[in-house]
Amino acid sequence: MKKPKIISMVNNKGGVGKTFLTLNIASSFADDYKTLIIDNEAQNNVATTLFSEFIDIIEGGKTIAEAYEGKDCEIIKVFDDEKTKGFNKQLFLLPSNREKMKRFEIELPAKFGNDKCKVLLKLNEFLREKLSEFDFVFIDCPPGLNVFTYNALNLSDYVIIPLKPGKNELIGVENLLNTLDDIQKESGHKVKLLGTIINQYDESKKLMGQFFDALDSIFSEEMIFNNIVPYSIFYERSTWEGLPFDLKFNFTTEKLDTKYNVFKRIKKEILDKI
Repeated sequence: MKKPKIISMVNNKGGVGKTFLTLNIASSFADDYKTLIIDNEAQNNVATTLFSEFIDIIEGGKTIAEAYEGKDCEIIKVFDDEKTKGFNKQLFLLPSNREKMKRFEIELPAKFGNDKCKVLLKLNEFLREKLSEFDFVFIDCPPGLNVFTYNALNLSDYVIIPLKPGKNELIGVENLLNTLDDIQKESGHKVKLLGTIINQYDESKKLMGQFFDALDSIFSEEMIFNNIVPYSIFYERSTWEGLPFDLKFNFTTEKLDTKYNVFKRIKKEILDKI
């Protein structure tokens, strides 16, 4: 059975761009690899971004919530040929179910206990068989270190920490790093930290120097991705239209291609690190 490379996008804090980065990085990988996104959180943000008009139908299907129950789940292809505009996108999604995931966050620890709950998803043989169809799997995790994040980390080979510049955004990162160490000690499962990706960087704002000084005190130089995702109205437009950035703009201008198509460069960095 082929084993895909599984990467979790994790941060204790919300609003740092986990879903945005997950979708756009995965879309870049999908040009060359069969790629799956797992929407592993109650807000179901990936599916809401991509399929807002069909979200009730998607949540009524066989989602990641069913996998947590040990039942069948259904993976859907994200784009048809019309939307891909000539791109050969091999991008797929295992969506979430908001109501069930909110309930499971309370029920699963009570039913199985923390130890079993942490490896529940890892032990789901059906899901593991499904994942074997893919080259790369990206898991969009919820804010905080709840049962869904623990399961994702136990399933993953690698972790990326999305980070938005700001003092408050740095709070909790050290705790997250300690948690990664604890998980490896408790379960024996080794997960490699690939580093942190800076998102929504606005060079016009003051105090960026202080942010990076603080960042350097937490992460070593090789743990900070060289490619930084800038703040851009272009990204917001693509999100509103339910498309990854590369499909929305198709790089019709040199400016878009060189400055804003950072995700292909991030893809190369990830491939170099793993």
